[in-house]
This record gives sequence, structure tokens and C-alpha cells, in this order.
Amino acid sequence: MEMSQVGFSASYSHQKEVLMLGAVGAYEWTGTVVQKRGEKNIIYPNTTFQNVLQKSRNSYLGYSLAVLSLENSVFYVAGAPRSNYTGRVVVYQVDDFGKIIIIDSQRGEQIGSYFGSVVCSVDINGDSITDVLLVGAPMFMNNFKKEEGRVYMFTVTKGILDKREVLEGPEGLENAQFGSAITAVSDIDLDGFNDVIVGASLENENAGAIYVYTGQQKSLHTKYSQKISGSNPAFAQQLQYFGRAIDGHTDLNDDGITDVSVGASGNVIQLWTQSIANVTVHVLSTPMK
Repeated sequence: MEMSQVGFSASYSHQKEVLMLGAVGAYEWTGTVVQKRGEKNIIYPNTTFQNVLQKSRNSYLGYSLAVLSLENSVFYVAGAPRSNYTGRVVVYQVDDFGKIIIIDSQRGEQIGSYFGSVVCSVDINGDSITDVLLVGAPMFMNNFKKEEGRVYMFTVTKGILDKREVLEGPEGLENAQFGSAITAVSDIDLDGFNDVIVGASLENENAGAIYVYTGQQKSLHTKYSQKISGSNPAFAQQLQYFGRAIDGHTDLNDDGITDVSVGASGNVIQLWTQSIANVTVHVLSTPMK
């Protein structure tokens, strides 16, 4: 496929040992996905997603990819941020013969928001089952016509996306592009639940920022627990586009807590996660006799 840009995005299923690759430029930028399993490759034709995309060209399907892992089944998610101008995410399965079956789709709510440009599958409680799917719409405009950005949280039930919620992010009169990067990270606050970090790489005149959201049971707190700005004096330099890429799955200094790496223009910032101390205070009062 000429100009297909296979590998623009990628997601791997350990359960099925399948690698999915996005090919956003395929079929005149409608986009498609390519399945790779061992030495076998399947390039899906234009008709595969035609109905769910409503025959919309320039959809950029495959711009982002994720895997939803359930107990006995696997679902795949493909983002199409230019589908019908509002963007869309498509949930599908692959049967034993390699055929794609469309399970569900969700459409963005604002034209030009780039809904589906970022998708993130999150296992909150560490049982290897996906609890929520996060979908970024980094160009979502607020009431002041600024690209504030938005991140949607969906619960997942047998591949069906339910209960759309919105994570609280920037509140300002500027272009932040909140949701331009979304990453599930290992439990950084040591409460037994995995967490999520969202980047807003244009916030504060392009200095950028990241927002930390902590897990709870099978969901996330929609209010962020911590915000770190690229303009923080502790960085000893003026960063640009802090939060454009994020990773947090490895304990780099062997203290037993996962550390976080954040990308900025020309830099990678290493954030060392601090230990948590729970302090309980007991006050005893002896009455005067």
C-alpha cells in the first residue's frame, strides 16, 4: 500500500500474540490496520471499516491503537481522529479466520477536536483485565475558543464502551492540548491501584505540564492529584512542550517505586517518585482534677 504509513501506531496483545499496526495513509488516508502474527501479515481492505466510518475519507483510522484485555477475550481499539470531522474510536475483534468484527464505536462531540488521536487501555487493579479506556481529544476547544483539550474515560463491558466521563484538566484561557499524551503507569502512590498521567504539552505558553490521576477500585479519580509544570524552577532550565511523551513502568533507582520519564523538546526529564508516609495522630487528654 503506497503512502500507507504502516507502523504509525502499534499495539501488542500478549494473550493472542498479535501485533496490530496502524496504517493511516491507506486508501486515500481513510486508514486501516495491519495484523501481524508470527510470519503472517493481514492487510485489511478498505471495506473492513467502511460502514462504521460512514464511508468518510481522510479518517486517519489507525492513528492510535490499544488492546482491551478481558478474561477470555481480546478486543482492539483503533482511533480515527478525522472521521466525520469529529473523530471516532472503533472497537473490534478478530475471529479465528482473521476476519474483523466491529463491536462498538464512539464518536467525538466537537468538530476538529481530534477525538481518538490518543487511546489508552488501563488495568486499574492489576488483574490483567482492562477496566477503562481513555480517549484524548487534545484540540477540543473551550468556551474561549482555545484548544484546552479533553480526555474521556469509558468503562468497558464485553467490548462495549459505557459511562462516558471527563477528566478534570486545565482551566485557563490558553491552548493547552490536554490529552496529547496519555499513559497508564504502575502504582506510584502505593495504594494498590495503578495510575494515569496525562500530558498538556502546550500549557503555559508551550512550557507544558503533566497531570496525575490516581486509581480507585475499577476506575480513576476524575480530579487530578498532582500537576507538574514544565516551568517548574526545579528543572533548572526553561522547558518546551513538557508532557509530549510519558512513560512510567520501571523502578530506575531500585527504591521499590515506579519512576516516571517525561519528554520535552530536546529533553527527557526523569521524575523520581517519592515514598508515601501515612501518619496517624492520637491525642489523649487527661482532665484536670
